Amino acid sequence: MGLFKAVHRMKWKASVVRELKDRYGIDLRTLGEVIGRATLDDLLNDQYECEPRNPGLGAQNLTRVLSQSFGVNVPLLAMRSRIQAL
Repeated sequence: MGLFKAVHRMKWKASVVRELKDRYGIDLRTLGEVIGRATLDDLLNDQYECEPRNPGLGAQNLTRVLSQSFGVNVPLLAMRSRIQAL
């Protein structure tokens, strides 16, 4: 992988993190604890390959994949993590 593509992928992943934080108030670390960090990284890489120019759509697709494949309801998980933080 070239240096440009690696930097672009890192920026894209950071944008997805911000998008999920803005939409649901959830951090990717919470999702990583649920499905595993390596699995989450693989999912992010797959979404990057599908939508390298649109991190918002990548975050939306990631949420859909988590729901359909892993049974993870991201809005509910976000609510539970906020309640536990109190």
